[in-house]
Amino acid sequence: MQMSENIDKWTKGMIAFRQKLTQPSKTAENPFFKSNYVTLDGIVKSADDAIKALGESCGIVYSQELSSDVNAGVVSVTTLVSHESGQYVMFGPLQVVITGKHDAQAAGSAGTYAKRYALSAALGITSDIDDDGNGASMNKSNQSNNSYSNRSNSNQYQTKKPTTNFADKKINKAKENQIIDMITQASELFEMDRKEFESSLFNKYGVPTVKDISNAIGDQMITYLSKGIEQGKQAQLSNQEKENKKQAV
Repeated sequence: MQMSENIDKWTKGMIAFRQKLTQPSKTAENPFFKSNYVTLDGIVKSADDAIKALGESCGIVYSQELSSDVNAGVVSVTTLVSHESGQYVMFGPLQVVITGKHDAQAAGSAGTYAKRYALSAALGITSDIDDDGNGASMNKSNQSNNSYSNRSNSNQYQTKKPTTNFADKKINKAKENQIIDMITQASELFEMDRKEFESSLFNKYGVPTVKDISNAIGDQMITYLSKGIEQGKQAQLSNQEKENKKQAV
């Protein structure tokens, strides 16, 4: 973090800003984790509304600079909060690792997540996902399933080796790429860190990496991702229609 030599006027401006700030509602839904969260647009609107309400007495402005190195697999965002006096505080850079394919889509997903996280932290806006303990419940379920699996595998009365059928075989490269692309699309749609989303998804199905996914699990995962992505798109469209109606009034 960097700052100007003096920040007394900046601090007064931020105090006034925080007093006017209304925390945004977690209106965006994430069907994968049955949770609600604040989008980047929601954070920006909340901040802009507070600045607008204060008028000239605020003097606070903010900006973000995003850079990416796709080859290195990293995106960085720096958030600058300035006062009209010239005083400022610069936060970051915050770096987020690009997981999966190092392409523009993956970089965009990581960039959106980084900007949302960095801006909310700099301005004191709550945007964390509210999952009502779903993450803990999912992990507990996985532990239970793994425990059962371990007991079954160690059964001393098991004399026959299970027959491997098509459903138990690992997915091919085409299906691997399909799942990877869907993970990227879902994490971008719901403004989540791709690595975090991928890890949670794989934990849900009890697989360490995409190469360990069987055909049966792969089909389940694709169906699960497809349904969630479609719900997310419909929710975005509905929210946009509501926003358009508000602006038309």
